[in-house]
Amino acid sequence: MSQQEQLCVSLREAAELIGISPRLLWQLVKEGKVPFVRIGSTTRGRILFPLDVLRQWLSEQSQGNRGKVVENGG
Repeated sequence: MSQQEQLCVSLREAAELIGISPRLLWQLVKEGKVPFVRIGSTTRGRILFPLDVLRQWLSEQSQGNRGKVVENGG
């Protein structure tokens, strides 16, 4: 299945698509700075990133940061 057909991607895949490390993306998730969906248990569930939501979030981030250097997601 291609990424155009996928609804969600894993943390590692999302980090690669955004161009940041998985560790930085995990930190942004823990800080509540990036939208995600947790499937399963609230402590051990799988974290997924819906592609449409991720694209929208990136668009919002870029609009709010035009001409600014972005560090640690915002």
